[in-house]
Amino acid sequence: MLDPETLTNELNKTFQPEIIWKPEEIKIGSKRFGFIIVNETSRKPVVAKTNKGDIKEGAIYYRYHARSELIKYSEMINIIDVIRENERRLWLNHIQQISHIGVENAGIFNPDDGLIKGSSGSFIIDKSLLPHIQFIKEGQFVEKDGAPSVKLIGNAHIIGVEDESFEGILGIQEKAINQNDIMVNFLNQIKVRSPQEYLKQICLEGLKYLPFYYYCNIANVKIKQLRSFLENIHGYNIILSRLESDKNKLPVTLRNTGSKAYKEKVALKDNLLKGDFDLPTDKKRLRYLLYVLRSLNDVDITRKTLLEIYKKPLREIGILGDFRLAACYLDYIENKS
Repeated sequence: MLDPETLTNELNKTFQPEIIWKPEEIKIGSKRFGFIIVNETSRKPVVAKTNKGDIKEGAIYYRYHARSELIKYSEMINIIDVIRENERRLWLNHIQQISHIGVENAGIFNPDDGLIKGSSGSFIIDKSLLPHIQFIKEGQFVEKDGAPSVKLIGNAHIIGVEDESFEGILGIQEKAINQNDIMVNFLNQIKVRSPQEYLKQICLEGLKYLPFYYYCNIANVKIKQLRSFLENIHGYNIILSRLESDKNKLPVTLRNTGSKAYKEKVALKDNLLKGDFDLPTDKKRLRYLLYVLRSLNDVDITRKTLLEIYKKPLREIGILGDFRLAACYLDYIENKS
């Protein structure tokens, strides 16, 4: 029942750098058990950046014999020594690569201006490409805020160091896709560079209702191909189960019950279609509005309204689930083929 978005947001508010984690589950007999896998961070130490309960700003916590305590001198020094050793190895690797290539042939790439300089001359990478350039290993993220990224998914080898290969082909990968990226890029019809990665992340998010038909379309993945495309990804059944249930779950009909709620919904719908509309501020009427949107066939009105609602603190108001359903409805009527 854990909402991954809630835990991720709380961790990011409290600690820096980002703590990368993912939920998993296992079935033993007739019971299902959930557990959390926390990946080892490549940038240590992780520091508390705010006061929250027993957590104090600036504190570094360490695991001592099944207890989390403030880090002690010896462990802190060990972390610093490891950082220094890693930097030393990086310098040695660079020097070995330069030695292998030859000093006269080596150049240095400056990602700020796109210029690569060397004794044999220089060349420039177009600045329009710079937002997409940073080399990362598949399955990992470079934890540098705002840094562009290119994922090495090719059979590449690093010259002058121990043999280390990256399987696959060379391609571009977005950095750290999250629920907000999935929703915002869908609502704004952004043609993301790696829609296949978005589909994978939708499965991994563990939420049933996130837009995915849009990403199928721009990835040229046909609905009938989804199973073979996703079957090796944990949580892929979330998407596959929706292929049958969406037609009954997402669209709704305003049934005349004569109730006050029905009359309010009809009024909201009429005002939407007339273009004479002010966004409600209270939870009840916002929920009514999100329900009404799922009865419309006008994708422009639905998208415009959802974009306005998304500016609100949905979780605090208590309408995040309703919003996801409405967004998935828009995705369904616009993109399912």
